[in-house]
Amino acid sequence: MRFGAIARIDQSGPHFTPDALKTIGVSNGSQCWGVWLPPSDLTETEARERSEHEISKDPHLLIASINPESWPYVFRLQLRLAQRVGALCDATEAFNRLQVNILSARCTESGHRHATWNIVGEAFKIKTEMRELEHKVKGLVDPREKKRAAAAITERLIAFLPFLVGEIEKADAAADKKFLHERFKTKRLSSFEQRFFENRELWKNNENHVSKPVGFTVMPNLTHFWRHARNLDEPLMFKYEAASEQLKPENEKIFTGALSQNRFQLPTGAIGSFDTDEHYVRIDIFKRNRAARTLVLDVGYEKTLHDSDNYEKGTSIGLLGSTARAISERDVNLLHARNVITYQTRSREIGTFTFAGATNPKSTDSIEEQHSAIRSAIKSMSNEDLKIKCTSIRHLSIEKIFLSMHLEANRAGTIRKIIEERSARAGFEAVTADTSHRRVTEEVIKKMCSCVGFIQVLTPRQDDQKEGTEDSDIDWLVAEYFGALTLRLEPLRFADETVMSESKWRSKIDPDRPLHMFSSRRSDRQLSEEIAPLIDRFLAQLHPES
Repeated sequence: MRFGAIARIDQSGPHFTPDALKTIGVSNGSQCWGVWLPPSDLTETEARERSEHEISKDPHLLIASINPESWPYVFRLQLRLAQRVGALCDATEAFNRLQVNILSARCTESGHRHATWNIVGEAFKIKTEMRELEHKVKGLVDPREKKRAAAAITERLIAFLPFLVGEIEKADAAADKKFLHERFKTKRLSSFEQRFFENRELWKNNENHVSKPVGFTVMPNLTHFWRHARNLDEPLMFKYEAASEQLKPENEKIFTGALSQNRFQLPTGAIGSFDTDEHYVRIDIFKRNRAARTLVLDVGYEKTLHDSDNYEKGTSIGLLGSTARAISERDVNLLHARNVITYQTRSREIGTFTFAGATNPKSTDSIEEQHSAIRSAIKSMSNEDLKIKCTSIRHLSIEKIFLSMHLEANRAGTIRKIIEERSARAGFEAVTADTSHRRVTEEVIKKMCSCVGFIQVLTPRQDDQKEGTEDSDIDWLVAEYFGALTLRLEPLRFADETVMSESKWRSKIDPDRPLHMFSSRRSDRQLSEEIAPLIDRFLAQLHPES
């Protein structure tokens, strides 16, 4: 099973939630291995036929919970065990005799009389036999020879697995007490299931089509990656820290060096593709310009359901597809989609779609025009039975802007919301420091170091009708401002003219730098019209060219 998740990557490593990583066997403290997969090998003709925002031409980072040394020798085995004391212990004896190393195992009761045991195992015996051939594969340059040699290892593993199953069944047959649960007999199948097999001419051999107590699969993707990975002999090492949702590299310099070598600039966004069967996540890392062009949309809908002969009208069938089409028609290549139903009855369904998609880099539309067109397209789908709208649009880029202001000042909430929304639309995240932190200065500098710009709003802790202000009200803001200049952050500064005139403000702060005046007495709309264009122009200048 595969699913995707939106991620961010900075100098401290990739960031994924514990719930996402748990599906591939990674938990707090887990050690993981990362290898680079080469970029797409599209021919020039294929590349010309597809636009730039439809393909990824960069290498992918693959992170697995299984050591790359084991990839050609791992397999998945499922045993249905009898529900009795010692059954699991008896089943492991065949593994021990045939030198199978259990890398991951989960066993749970799954019926009235049996339990299901899922195992990810390593055929250590085959690994020892194939050591010489394994070294030969790594030394080969010709991809065809390399493929043939690697295929020999896979064929040996495939031949071993039926033998392993046979040994398990022999051990079960010889035991005084059976540890395998008997397979489901033909007579226990329903008449519908019998007709299903008969209609497809699959009921010729009952033994092949009833549930067996032992089944197995190989892991072809890991074998493929083992053959093609660039840094297989020296994989990147990661350790997962659940508190910070961070796959922390063992050597940060090697990790950032590898990203720089592949022309990735940090921080950036990414899409992670999780393979729950083979225990890895394949990460498509975005260049900064690609991340800035990638939109993340949240779409909320409420559908009224009817018991009607018009089946399409009576259900939400097709809504996901039609919403995706409305977005795609605005020249957005969808990279990720998720649907969550939060409420459902016979008469109503409420849910949320989340999409991530790359916009066309050659488009002449402004960010505002792109967002407006997408919002309008989604809203136009509404009718008497369907309420649907885009609740938020943001960019995947995770460049940060430091926001410096007194959060308890008059109109602070409105001003902060305007700045955060304009920043999100342009692909930036507005961050503030926690002034209740015990080490305030250290906290501020630490956050500023991760930012590329600085926006300050001079709004002292005063009633906006009262003239004058105490110097102590802006001392900390002035300190943050000069801290930003020291770190060479590009600044944008606003001052509230209802508290002091521009000349008085300039007498208290650096008078030679640009200062934009605004009035906190304006309505929310007027306030946005006054400062939003200045913020947009400032943020547009911060976007990197490449």
